[in-house]
Amino acid sequence: MAKENDINDFLSNIDLEKAHNDPYYFDKISVINDLKRKGEIVEDYIYPNSILIKRKKEVVFILDELIELNMRELIEYIDHCRRRNLNAKIAIVDKYGDITYYSISQINIK
Repeated sequence: MAKENDINDFLSNIDLEKAHNDPYYFDKISVINDLKRKGEIVEDYIYPNSILIKRKKEVVFILDELIELNMRELIEYIDHCRRRNLNAKIAIVDKYGDITYYSISQINIK
């Protein structure tokens, strides 16, 4: 029964127009549903491919394991979160739909 509810929740959030134009769309829906199942309150965020976890003041940058990441994008994301006093996380969605979360921060190497 829980699996059926998960599928219904997933399907109820789909916007076909957005799905057609955004390569990260289904990954984003998967992460949103995963966090909601964990009791988090989430909302879309202004940074591309990201969502805000309201209670934790965290921004989750959503990536697909099959889409290459530009290191400059990652650094800009970390800077964006740091300037706004938000915790930065990355959610990587694999080809099976499994999600792995990483907390990230900027370091200075001298």
